[in-house]
Amino acid sequence: MDEKDTVTFMRQYLKMNHADNQERMAKAMREAMDSVFSENDNQKSETSVSQKKSDTSVSVAIENGNTNSADEIDVVIIVAVPDEKVGVYTAFGLDPDTTKRKYDMMGDYRFDYVQFEADDLNIALLIQPNMGMTQAASMTTRAILALQPKLVAMVGVCAGCEGSAELGDIIIASNVYDYTAGKHYIDRFGPRPQSYPIDNKLSNYITGSVVGRQSLVGNILDRNSSGRTDRQIKVLFKPIASGTAVVNDPEIVADLISKQDNLAGIDMEAYALAVSSTILETKWLVIKGVQDYANGDKENTEKGYRGFAAYSSAKLLQLMLKDDLPRYF
Repeated sequence: MDEKDTVTFMRQYLKMNHADNQERMAKAMREAMDSVFSENDNQKSETSVSQKKSDTSVSVAIENGNTNSADEIDVVIIVAVPDEKVGVYTAFGLDPDTTKRKYDMMGDYRFDYVQFEADDLNIALLIQPNMGMTQAASMTTRAILALQPKLVAMVGVCAGCEGSAELGDIIIASNVYDYTAGKHYIDRFGPRPQSYPIDNKLSNYITGSVVGRQSLVGNILDRNSSGRTDRQIKVLFKPIASGTAVVNDPEIVADLISKQDNLAGIDMEAYALAVSSTILETKWLVIKGVQDYANGDKENTEKGYRGFAAYSSAKLLQLMLKDDLPRYF
């Protein structure tokens, strides 16, 4: 828009502000927009107009150097670290060398993703550039705006709260909250977490068809290629708390449990994904496998469970998508 166009637009905009009813306001706005764009549009060739529409589309997917319109995506899966991406590849039987990669780097949202099909669903897999809630919020928001999925899911690993969850267990978040939110006083910290619950329809499906269904657990164990646990794991439907830093301190865990006695998991991303999805009116689902207890021995514990936790959380999602989950989003 050049200076002349800007002046013309502002004059018409001022007319709109002085309109004394809704009909005159609408008319003034139409006149303003027509006066700004009509001259420029008449000068453009049909090719230029077509290119402009392509460049400003909701999502520009680029594959092998060619610009294509984005396919309709049913489910977006977001992971935070490479081990979790490997878990998704293994759980869904994907080949990294042949899976279709797509890019939105020339569009409005600037990310790349892996696209694949599973049980008649179009799925996009995204990995955050780094761990944490800021990255999760950014990635979730951009993915929803660009791909407009029906469901955003996060799978991966988390710390478990000993007594509520055991190593190898899989936690589906019933609700999530930011345990670092609050106010620092001179002598104390006043927590002020805001909890985001999962969608009620999804909650009904999980409590009625997933939790306590040992056939799902057996399926995960039978097909596991990332190590095998020495105990019968459980699927839990309990809260997950998110923070801004990795926790490896039993005192912090004990403090969190004292404020939320049924807390099962601690991570760095779930809350941000839930907030972004809720604001954009998109259903969300968080599934995390317990890899450690955040009790000062994280490095040793996660060596035995990290691969399994990443795989098992993704495998549970795959089995749920193959089951009745799509009926609920």
